[in-house]
Amino acid sequence: MLRLHHLQAEPGMVIAMDVRHPRHHNIILLRPGAVLDRPAINHLHELKVRDLWIQYPSIAKIGAT
Repeated sequence: MLRLHHLQAEPGMVIAMDVRHPRHHNIILLRPGAVLDRPAINHLHELKVRDLWIQYPSIAKIGAT
């Protein structure tokens, strides 16, 4: 997993952990496996969601061919 500030998010990235509403923590906005698109990223910005946990390949997978 990789933690990113929401401004670093790009369309196509996959959420790794629940994204919760910043003011209402019992509300889950996105679940693991959700694929980000531009409207979702813009909405997270409007809600002031700060950090996102994104799926990221392990180091072993990066060097594998």
